[in-house]
Amino acid sequence: MPYVLVANEPMQSWVADAAAFPRAIPARLRGLLDEGIVERDGGIYFAAQVPLGDKFDALKGHLDSTGAIEWWINEISLSSLKPVRRTIPGTEEWVYECVAIAVAFGEAVLEAAAAVSEREIEVVVSVEFSEDVEQPSSTFRFGTVTDGVGWSRHPDEYEQAVFSMRRTT
Repeated sequence: MPYVLVANEPMQSWVADAAAFPRAIPARLRGLLDEGIVERDGGIYFAAQVPLGDKFDALKGHLDSTGAIEWWINEISLSSLKPVRRTIPGTEEWVYECVAIAVAFGEAVLEAAAAVSEREIEVVVSVEFSEDVEQPSSTFRFGTVTDGVGWSRHPDEYEQAVFSMRRTT
């Protein structure tokens, strides 16, 4: 599946390494893909993570848009995955595992979303690991792009390492 990947300066070398030495998608993330991606009320979600009925309606009342709901529901901590937890948080090995898994998972999410919707989808991954960060973390998110806008900002506008992936047609 063709896509465009944009990384800010702190993330560029990690993304290049991840492309050269990819990782398998961990079982927990593979399970999300196996359960599928669904379109609901104008948004696209991991089927396993969409709140049902009243819980979804209540969430809509607290967040200002379908896009905000998507990015909130479709957020996954990469730091909690077994292959990442086997490394020391904040080390080069830890960052590499987060990024390599995120690139592989991002490709799979974009492909799965394309089977459900023709809408443009964006994946955004952030990794916080500087000396100033007390607890290193890495987060994967995805959602639809509306009027050319996906996640709130371009990767270059973040201090931490960030990359985004968008499916191209």
